[in-house]
Amino acid sequence: MAIKYILERKRLIGVACILIVFVLIFILGNKPSLYLIEEQKLVSSPDYFLENVTTKTYAVNGNLVEEVAANTANHYNASKETLLIRPVITRTEPGATTIAQAENGAINDSSKNFTLNGDASVVRTSSDNKNVKIEAQTITYDDSSQLITGKAQAKLSSAQINTSSDIIIHNLKEETTSLDGGVVGTYEPEKN
Repeated sequence: MAIKYILERKRLIGVACILIVFVLIFILGNKPSLYLIEEQKLVSSPDYFLENVTTKTYAVNGNLVEEVAANTANHYNASKETLLIRPVITRTEPGATTIAQAENGAINDSSKNFTLNGDASVVRTSSDNKNVKIEAQTITYDDSSQLITGKAQAKLSSAQINTSSDIIIHNLKEETTSLDGGVVGTYEPEKN
């Protein structure tokens, strides 16, 4: 009888041990994550994304100042920038309208600066219908200095001039242009 009692007790302890091991392995081992996506993936993921997006910015007087349209817009909070696919950025100011477009681009959230890549172009039309066009593989715009910089296969064209160089820097404030590296161009004086 004592042997029978000991065997039953060992069987009960054995079943209890198996249950404890099962519980530990199954429940604790398969503990679901608190987040659906791992934290590492979240760092490189946009905090929001939009498709076929258009945003408009207006001045206090109600005039349209800027319009940004793109096929997609992915915003990254960590880098404070929005990445765009097929962006078209239109800025209107007294005396001129500027339209910039490219295959893709990035807008800095803390400034009005942007970078455009892949068949990028900026066309600035003044109120007297004079156009200046800059084309390049990469175009950057610095709002504080009002500089448009075209790099890699950069071209500048207007009614009077067609030129290309490695780098073109157009100053919107002073309406001047600097060319650097491999400059080739033609100039035709304005005819009265």
